[in-house]
Amino acid sequence: MNNRKRMQNVAAATTIAAASLLFIWHFRDLDTGKESAVNEQTAALLSQRASAYTSEDVYEQRAQLKEEQEQKEQAQQPQAPAVPAPPANDTPQTQPQTLAERFSGTLVIGDSIAEGLLVYDVLNEAECIGVRGLRVDQLGQYMDEIARRYPSVLFLEFGMNDLEYWQGNAERFASVYQEQLSALRSRFPQMRIYVNSVLPISQEAIAQTPANGSWQAYNDALVQLCAQAGVTYIDNGNILMSLAQPFEQDGIHPRPDYYPLWAQHMADSAGLPEAS
Repeated sequence: MNNRKRMQNVAAATTIAAASLLFIWHFRDLDTGKESAVNEQTAALLSQRASAYTSEDVYEQRAQLKEEQEQKEQAQQPQAPAVPAPPANDTPQTQPQTLAERFSGTLVIGDSIAEGLLVYDVLNEAECIGVRGLRVDQLGQYMDEIARRYPSVLFLEFGMNDLEYWQGNAERFASVYQEQLSALRSRFPQMRIYVNSVLPISQEAIAQTPANGSWQAYNDALVQLCAQAGVTYIDNGNILMSLAQPFEQDGIHPRPDYYPLWAQHMADSAGLPEAS
């Protein structure tokens, strides 16, 4: 039903309601000459319903009419001439390769140090999972997520939280790490796995938490573990300590300058392509 027809129906409904009201208003009791109370109530109810129906319907029709009018006005406006497409360029355009693009199809997973790759916009979330406080014994919680993404290359970064958790026990740390590597190998036999070293820690942070002083012992255990498991160990200590100011105020987390250097080192160590 078009808008004009609906408006006519509204007017007809209003007219009928008004006629009914007029008839009831003049209806009198033949014996008493008084108006029937029932008829007065009925008249009031009909009046209320007619008014409510008319208002709601009119507001709706006004909105629809306004919308149709605007559409007609837009249709009557002259159309801008089509802009011809630029001529085809047979010369391929080479875009600079970013670190994030180099890591396409790979995944870095680790603790808050890995999270820094996201915080400082070095990698995208598609290529990195960084969780504050994460330890290597908790890696199993992310097996399904790793399976969902199924990267061709997996970079592991653990150890900072494991130092205090295992109270500097390098053998225990390596044993748990080995269990996780075995689980990864079993579930993802074709995946290339790289293990990042535990970063050096400042003397101030070691003084506050003596277990942090075992970072080198943890790395020695990782070197041996990786050789036995057939995965590649990536030593990042020299990169961190080459910076004029390597640490944040806590003496543990690297400063922002470290993260692009670290990502570059991982990409080079894994032989990730420079260009797609």
